[in-house]
Parts: sequence; C-alpha cells; structure tokens
Amino acid sequence: MLRLDNKKGQGIQFNWIYVVLAGAIILGFFSWFIVRYIDLQNTSLDAKVARNIDSNLLAIKGASQFKPVIDLGDSFAFDFSCDSLTVNTRHTQKIDDKIIFSSEHITKTRNLNVWTYGLDAGFFVDNLIYIIDPKQKYYLVYDKDKDFVQTLYDRMPNSLYNNIFISDYAGASLSSAGKNKFVLFFEPSGEQLEILSSKGKVVSIEAKQSGKITFYDFGSVSVDSFFGYGLLYGAVFSDSLEQYGCSKKRVLDKLGLLSNIYYTKARNLAKISNDPLCDYNTVSNLLKSFSESARNSDIGVMSKSIEPLVYENRRLYDLSCEGVF
Repeated sequence: MLRLDNKKGQGIQFNWIYVVLAGAIILGFFSWFIVRYIDLQNTSLDAKVARNIDSNLLAIKGASQFKPVIDLGDSFAFDFSCDSLTVNTRHTQKIDDKIIFSSEHITKTRNLNVWTYGLDAGFFVDNLIYIIDPKQKYYLVYDKDKDFVQTLYDRMPNSLYNNIFISDYAGASLSSAGKNKFVLFFEPSGEQLEILSSKGKVVSIEAKQSGKITFYDFGSVSVDSFFGYGLLYGAVFSDSLEQYGCSKKRVLDKLGLLSNIYYTKARNLAKISNDPLCDYNTVSNLLKSFSESARNSDIGVMSKSIEPLVYENRRLYDLSCEGVF
C-alpha cells in the first residue's frame, strides 16, 4: 500500500515538473514573439522615418534654402555616410542621388536642421545639402581674417545662428566642453590645437576662395582641398576627412559629367555656326581641361579655369552667339 502511494506521489511530482517546463517553454516563446514583434515594429518605424527624411531632402534640394526637417514626433539616432542614412542602427536608406555633408553620428533628436547651398563653377552644378546636428555648436575662429569669416557667417541662414558662432581664438578657448566643432581660418600652434582638441573636433581652412583643408583627429593630421563656398561649407559641417572626401568626390564626378556635356554642346555649336565671330574653340578647350581636372581632383587648375570659362561664355553672348551654358 505504501509502495502504491509512493508511485502515485512520484506521478504527481512528474506532472508538476512537466507543467512547469511546458509553461516555461510557452512563456519563453511568447516573450520571444513579443520582443521580435516590437523589434519589427521599431524597424518598420525606422524605415518610415528614413524614407520621410529622404523625401524631405529631395524636396529641399530643389532650391538654396534652410529648413528644419519636420518634427519626427519622437527622438531618433542617425548615422550618415556620403550616400546613405541609417536610423537607430536598424534601417539604412540609400540617398545617393543627393550630395550631403554631415556629422557622421547624430544622437537622439526630434529634428534635423537642413541647409542647401548652390555650387557654382561658372555654371550651376548642384545644390549641396548640409545636415546640421541641432545639439552641436560650430565656432568659426579667425586670426587676422575676420572679414572673410564674417562673410561666410553672413551667407548662412539666420536660423543657424544658435548653432554657429564667430570668435577669435581666445573666445573659442573659453567654450565649455561638449559637442563642439572648431573651424580655424589660420594654422594653429601646438598649444592652441591641444586646448581646442580637448573641447571638440578641429579643422583649419585657408581663408580664401580655394585652398587647403586640414582635419585634426586624435593626433593625426589629414589634408584635402576645396574650391568655392559650397565645398568650404562642406568642410565646416563634415566630421572627418573620409566624410568630406567622399562627398567631395561625388561633387567632382558630377562636375566632370556636366563639363563633358557642355564640351559636347560647344563642339556641336561650332559645327553648325555660320558666324565667323562665334568661335567656340577657346571655351571648348577650357571645358575639356576643366573635365580632366575634375577627374584628377586637381582643384588648383579647376579654380583658375572658372574665371576665363565664365568670360569666354559671356563673350559669346555679347557677340550675339549662342552661349554654351
């Protein structure tokens, strides 16, 4: 009798173990399902936000303007490369039909400030897009060229003045640590560089229409070049040489493509023109050289070619000839 009761007790104990294990498995499955469902919902929301931003950038790109991207309704983290946007590290959206300059990583925010600025190389190239972190401060730091820096500042939208400041070195060195970017329009001393690097990112840009850009990052020094205000602003709003260089290459690729198109147009106009005054040889040669310089990233030759190119095209119009651009 005792043995039967003992077996019965063992059966009941086994049933309880089975119930507990089955319950744990079922609970684990539903927990996994809920977590997976939430993750899918979040990924879907991230994709929607990315597409929304991409659409906004396309609409804004049509003209030089400033606009905060519409309130996203919630905070999102963003990672930018020169041809893609990633939201919350979960969804990546290609944006390779637009040329953007931006911080590589923007922490949780409801808004993104977006400014577009037309790049001109004698002829219109494209509206460049600058995506500005509303939490970052940019200091345009002058030494002897305050007028040049003031001109850069005055060309920016008033709405960015809460993010962008003009200062000499002494004023910039007093800034508090945080998400800062110091854009120096002079070559810093070792001491100046050490002090500013402890407070944020540092880049120096030659105070002229075209020249050299130097990125300082964790003790390393990287050098690139620019021409025109469009690429200069690109260096202001880019975090690194890699970020800037990738977008700059896309600018030069488009510039080379347009130069080839205008070169072909100039050669065709030369064939059909009956007016001996309408000489397209000079402008054709300039456009060919311009295209080759863009392909070789020869900023020096390109910047020197813009003024004679504009002059030759204007001269054609003055002679009642059809202009190339």
